[in-house]
Amino acid sequence: MAYEIDGMNISYDYEELITELKSDVAEGLLDTSSIINIVREPDPKLKGVNYIPIVDYYCSNALIELTEPLEVLYNRDEYTDEEWEDMEKERRQILKKYRQDEPFFEKATVLAVLTEMEQWNKVF
Repeated sequence: MAYEIDGMNISYDYEELITELKSDVAEGLLDTSSIINIVREPDPKLKGVNYIPIVDYYCSNALIELTEPLEVLYNRDEYTDEEWEDMEKERRQILKKYRQDEPFFEKATVLAVLTEMEQWNKVF
């Protein structure tokens, strides 16, 4: 669904996020009734329609997984020291972003999020 402002069709490109969320559903990590935390970020191109697009989402158990010691999730012996350090570094970065996004979380079902994104999913 595109929205028209001053004769221009306005929409938002959600292809990547839709694919990612549908993949999580297909893998059984989520189902359409699961509650997820979404993050929105204003886009100046959408100011005229008062729409703030979804830019990311987190599963409700993301914080638990991000704070578990890696040893609980992975067998340390299967990785080199460099690989392990890279995994730890990536995890710290993801946790930092989570903490930055957390105050702005909006809860919604997977179905509601997919429906919204599919309605807006078009390239400007």
